[in-house]
Amino acid sequence: MIVLIDDHEETRIVLRMVLEQAGYRVTTGRDGFEGLQLIRSRAPDLVITDLIMPVLDGHQFVQALEESGDRVVPVILVSVHAPSLAEVRGFTGKFDAVLPKPVEPATLIETVESLLDRDERR
Repeated sequence: MIVLIDDHEETRIVLRMVLEQAGYRVTTGRDGFEGLQLIRSRAPDLVITDLIMPVLDGHQFVQALEESGDRVVPVILVSVHAPSLAEVRGFTGKFDAVLPKPVEPATLIETVESLLDRDERR
């Protein structure tokens, strides 16, 4: 199961549709706080999060995961700021993958499959 966190409803709908068409189960949240609650109650295989969100942004969300010990799954950052973040290693190092918005469906699925496959080999 994948937890998808984004404050824009349209983005959640589109990405959820892409992921579900590829055969994944998806649950969504509107901000990092909701995302933390979903992770604790659902034990997902992977998380996809936006960066700029209310309550807890993507960076604060991942920090909270790490501090709580709940960071046991891959996390993909999908953001319009992805190209500039690629230059900031300390920041992007918190994520397993960083993809630009709008994300190409094939790229999203390829990244998800790659991270899930890598995780299964551990």
